[in-house]
Amino acid sequence: MSNKKTKKTKKIAVITGATSGIGKEVALLFANKGYYVYALSRSAKDTRIELCGLGAIEYRSCDVCDEDSINEAFSGILRIDVLVHAAGFGIAGSAEMTSSRDAKSQFETNFFGVLNVNRAAIKIMRAQKNGIIIITGSVAGVFAIPFQSHYSATKAALESYASALRLELRKFKIKVSLIQPGDTKTSFTKKRNYIEPADSPYLDTSTKAVSKMAYDEENGLEASKVARLYYKICQKKNPAPVYTTGFKYKFLVFLKRFFPNRFSLWVVSKIYL
Repeated sequence: MSNKKTKKTKKIAVITGATSGIGKEVALLFANKGYYVYALSRSAKDTRIELCGLGAIEYRSCDVCDEDSINEAFSGILRIDVLVHAAGFGIAGSAEMTSSRDAKSQFETNFFGVLNVNRAAIKIMRAQKNGIIIITGSVAGVFAIPFQSHYSATKAALESYASALRLELRKFKIKVSLIQPGDTKTSFTKKRNYIEPADSPYLDTSTKAVSKMAYDEENGLEASKVARLYYKICQKKNPAPVYTTGFKYKFLVFLKRFFPNRFSLWVVSKIYL
């Protein structure tokens, strides 16, 4: 089957951050299920197409912080059935010692990167009057994690943004859901940028907290299992606004509805401090 015919006959998924971690597993799963997947990533240097299961993956270079790069990556994409936002990275360090430059960099990718890509994608989805957008948040957006305050803030911002976007796009029959993964085993852990200065008064405490984060992630859910939730959401006629992965985190998010913030802070402090 030719590439042109394949794209015409299969559902189309566009996935950011699609060459590593959760994004990579989502791309592979959707392709195996028969989707034609546009896998967008800064590390996808050359456009290439791989047959995968019943579908295919077309890799395209895309920097979510650069609107020209995004427009180039979306060139020729005429339909989008599913848009998955999985691009992102993490910084770790005390709130006080984190520079504005590092904090802004965290927001540029994790938050504004989603906005940038949506500006290119939503106009396509509005024209076809259907589709679903899935945004990758984090449990850290619900339970702010010490020494990961700026990462937590980006994910909390995405939850509010996704809720408002869901309401705005309802009349165009575009669905929006946000997934809050708990600890997941990916390369994200090793790539986290630990920025605490050597002379910081928080050094001992932050080192211990970040080590605990890394341990939990390395022993967390496999990314391939988390990817299944993304596909499951796409099969639903009316997906929920927010989903959480992992029984422990589903339970904690449930409890947060009924207990004061003081209790949530106590739980988090027992885990990391």
